Amino acid sequence: MEYEHYLKTELKLHQNTLVKYIQYFNRVLDYAVKYEWLEKNVLFGYKCPVKETKREYLNQ
Repeated sequence: MEYEHYLKTELKLHQNTLVKYIQYFNRVLDYAVKYEWLEKNVLFGYKCPVKETKREYLNQ
């Protein structure tokens, strides 16, 4: 998908941030379909994998 490629290359976003951006955009498209501004959601059924992140905790 071009939008995903743009977010990765031009904005240099990491995978999980990219997934969030696409989820937000998908909500906007769903809203547009609901109010008949668009005929269909072009992202319907599109999935992006989320990477598990390893979190380090502070030690004293």
